[in-house]
Amino acid sequence: MLFNKNRIVSVFLAFILAVAITICGWEQAIAQSIIGPKEEMGEWETIPLAAKENLMQSVHTLLLPNGKVLSVSGSSFRNTVVINNGEPNPTFIEGVNVTDYDVINNTALLDPETGKFERIASPPVQQYAEINDLFCSGHLQLADGNILFVGGTGRYYPGGAFTGSRQVNLYDWKTGKWSAAGQLKEGRWYPSLISLADGKISMNPAKLPRLYHNGAILLPDARILIIGGNANRTAREKDGTLHVDIQRDPLKYYYKFPKLTDKSGEKVKEFNLEEYYQSPQSYFIKEDLDKGDKQPFVPSEIWQAEIFSPPYLFKPGTRPEIVKAPESLNYGKSSSISVKDATKTGSVVLVKLGSVTHSFDYGQRLADLSVENVALGSESAIKFRAPKNANLYPPGYYMMFYLNELGKPSHAKMVKLEV
Repeated sequence: MLFNKNRIVSVFLAFILAVAITICGWEQAIAQSIIGPKEEMGEWETIPLAAKENLMQSVHTLLLPNGKVLSVSGSSFRNTVVINNGEPNPTFIEGVNVTDYDVINNTALLDPETGKFERIASPPVQQYAEINDLFCSGHLQLADGNILFVGGTGRYYPGGAFTGSRQVNLYDWKTGKWSAAGQLKEGRWYPSLISLADGKISMNPAKLPRLYHNGAILLPDARILIIGGNANRTAREKDGTLHVDIQRDPLKYYYKFPKLTDKSGEKVKEFNLEEYYQSPQSYFIKEDLDKGDKQPFVPSEIWQAEIFSPPYLFKPGTRPEIVKAPESLNYGKSSSISVKDATKTGSVVLVKLGSVTHSFDYGQRLADLSVENVALGSESAIKFRAPKNANLYPPGYYMMFYLNELGKPSHAKMVKLEV
């Protein structure tokens, strides 16, 4: 009986797919794999598998100036299993013990020329009396080639919930040694780091902590919308009431309303959403404070959006503006725009509209268009050529920005790139 039901469902789904392909066309429904010569398609090769004791995944992958590749995983995303001799079923325990150096010690170097993959030491498991786990840290290569790792995993909860680390680590690519480079004021999980012209690293922290299911989208006014965040699983009552003041038990896979206090641990506080958004450092979990964990409480979902204005908006001078622009561009064809307050050496770029989840933009494209002529005036005429390669720049809607010689952008005009 169950077999017949499954067969009916399978036939029904096949029928729906056939109808969709008939209406939309095969090319619209599914992109076919292309097989061709390596001169056109390239080719894959497999690097020899490392010795069993050296096997590891690579969560963070960085190319070093010597041509080798640094791979770092930290505690990764793993569970603990206890194999009980004589018993048929092993015991699985959610998460891993991040206070154990062997758990977080997952760092290696790969030499792409030889295929050699070798383990190297990770940073110490604790620094400044706090966990030092590089899993889900942010990182950048500095001017001297050394790698700066910022943040990571501070707390691990069952079900894949994390909070950020305050640690800052430095990897010296010449010596292969790690060193502590201080601590952040607040913990960060996958922070965004920006290299500045003087070699310094900027990490302008937002007001609210965000984790999972958050996105950052470039807006037409050149500001950045930051929205979402999901540190835990929100509880929903049947009437639709939502509770974000949720805590996981570190030993058992269940949820509860935590006992919240102020930072001293003495004053018990009832969670108030408005107060939290005004001051995210207002709430602490009593049992965490009793264990010496002074990280503030983070609600299960972040509902308040923020907008970031990058430094380029504060460059001196008048902001240029696109006065006239075509509604569409054709591949490889010339077009022109009229710009107020243009400069002789400005530039025209196309940015694909954002399509973001989990901090990744799957449609991310930036096309720096070839400027063919500039006629300066009260409304300058800028002639440019659209990109030729539809594989690099797929058809669709883009934001067109004009940037002056200082890199100060205009507001965008929406244009459609098409054949």
